[in-house]
Amino acid sequence: LGTPHAWGDIDFYPNGASDQPGCPKPVSGGLHADVSCSHHRAISYFLETLQQNQTCQFQAYPCSTFKDYLKGSCTSCGDGPCPILGYRSIDSHRKGKYYLKTNSQSPFCMKRK
Repeated sequence: LGTPHAWGDIDFYPNGASDQPGCPKPVSGGLHADVSCSHHRAISYFLETLQQNQTCQFQAYPCSTFKDYLKGSCTSCGDGPCPILGYRSIDSHRKGKYYLKTNSQSPFCMKRK
């Protein structure tokens, strides 16, 4: 369903593109009680980016791995703003892998501390 491989000009990896916060944890053998939760969460993230008067934006940061992102090693996009997940991402003209964290329930957008 999700893949760690980059497919587009810009690839977003919310929560490292693995199990999403708020979705059921794997049961024995790595199987999920609800295998579709994390996959469908992407739709919820996108729909939230469409809301008007949004005070929080799904800002993502370039990083080699999600682990490095979590360590705080990736806090800048260099020149210009970091890309925003959603339909506005094309405005950034960026390329590469971008990471961000989300909340476990709506509102999913999480401001980086």
